[in-house]
Amino acid sequence: MKVLIIDGVDADRKNYQSMMSGVEDCETIPFSSAEEALEWCTAGGVPDMLVINHSLPGMSGLELMRRVRDMKPSREVPALMIGPADAKPIRREAFALGAIDFVSTPVDMSELQTRIRNIAARTERYKQESETADWLAAQVKRATAELIERERKIIYRLARIAEYRDPESALHPVRVSQYARLIALTQNLRPNVIESIFAGSPLHDVGNVAIPDYILLKRGKLTTLEFETMKQHTLVGYDLLKDEASTLLNTAATIALTHHERFDGTGYPKGLKGEEIPLAGRICALADTFDVLTSQRPYKPAFDTTKALTEIMNCRGSQFDPKLVDAFKSVLPEVLRIKEQFADADTVSRMRNTVAALGVTPSA
Repeated sequence: MKVLIIDGVDADRKNYQSMMSGVEDCETIPFSSAEEALEWCTAGGVPDMLVINHSLPGMSGLELMRRVRDMKPSREVPALMIGPADAKPIRREAFALGAIDFVSTPVDMSELQTRIRNIAARTERYKQESETADWLAAQVKRATAELIERERKIIYRLARIAEYRDPESALHPVRVSQYARLIALTQNLRPNVIESIFAGSPLHDVGNVAIPDYILLKRGKLTTLEFETMKQHTLVGYDLLKDEASTLLNTAATIALTHHERFDGTGYPKGLKGEEIPLAGRICALADTFDVLTSQRPYKPAFDTTKALTEIMNCRGSQFDPKLVDAFKSVLPEVLRIKEQFADADTVSRMRNTVAALGVTPSA
């Protein structure tokens, strides 16, 4: 342990150094003024303990404590203050600044040695506990990362359902998740929220597993009854994904449930309006619609980008959150790059890109 001894009286400083020789594993570093000690700390020195006389030439011992506390990483260093027994204001201020102990003058060397030993033992225990806490935190972080990775792999595998139900739109979930992340990045959200939106967006249509092929793949307009059946995919997706123990899956469930809600309240399944619609659902609704408009489907040809963007602008404030539409326009160049990168042409070979897009590594 590096113990800084700061005392302006040469004889006292030497006595403290001699006394410290009886404390195991301690290296004493003496200074005759607060300025010298502060300079040592400023130059990068990190003490393990401070023994400070209140009365110093120039800067006081209390001011030195205040300065050291404001420095990193020295601010948590335990300090022992030496001062007059009858100076209660000094004692109170020393403890307010974080002093561990206060020794009155004239100093009893045996008592001072015992108190320093106690502080050293307490400091060592604190270090050991901190190291244990850091180790446990690292283990929790690693376990959480592994859990999230497993969840993302599950999402990846579920998203591939689209490949088997509708090969023409196999990369639709990938593009939607990429667009959703671009929009989310403009909203000053926490990184873990953006990650959940990105990872959960590919499953927005997972409820389609419950929709008959004659409806899902119909070439032409759906009848009223068929459309009512189609609406059920939002509820099915929510039921499949909801999981109280998983933030990621719950976000995916929320997206599945709300990505067909409209900003004006005329959407489904619940007719939510404005910010009643969760942000993740509002983001995915926009990302999903753009990709549907610009993709060929059994029931429609693909729109070019200009026509699709015009359609989205026409629905600003009715179907879509206006601020998200504006954000989408701001990232449009990147959206178009992603659209080209994950085009549906040669779907079978390009499905390998799904792995990188979703940030997971499937097993062979």
